[in-house]
Amino acid sequence: MTYGRVGLVWDTRDREVGTRSGSWIEGLVQHGAKILGGTSDFARFTFTARGYLSPTDRITFASRLIVQDVSGAVPFHELYTVQGSFKDDEGLGGSGSVRGLPKDRFAGKGLALLNNEIRCRAASFALLGKPSTAVLTGFVDAGRVWTDGVRLWSIA
Repeated sequence: MTYGRVGLVWDTRDREVGTRSGSWIEGLVQHGAKILGGTSDFARFTFTARGYLSPTDRITFASRLIVQDVSGAVPFHELYTVQGSFKDDEGLGGSGSVRGLPKDRFAGKGLALLNNEIRCRAASFALLGKPSTAVLTGFVDAGRVWTDGVRLWSIA
């Protein structure tokens, strides 16, 4: 698949692993074009927002929203791609999106995904001489796909 991609990322997280505060927001636009040597013409827009809030030292609320729209003659296998600036993921389901559903169970031109978590730092200890923490996590996930997209835009 031949395509071009451009995007913007805004990152105010306090740290990448074990984030406790801040946000991470990105907007990406991808265009697959026959003129670039590809086999089809399509455009994909993806917006992702993550937020983190810690009211106490032990509790963190985390939330993620992804909205994606694909327009044009996209190949079927590309419907499962959820694009990201670091790495692409696959459609709804599996541990990376809507936990509890089989991976790639749902695909469509439009996609919305919401993850909400509450993380509790239960215990801190040393493991092989390294500081470690046991974290308990409760979550609620939701997702939806549309076969015709969410109509953020369209290309001819």
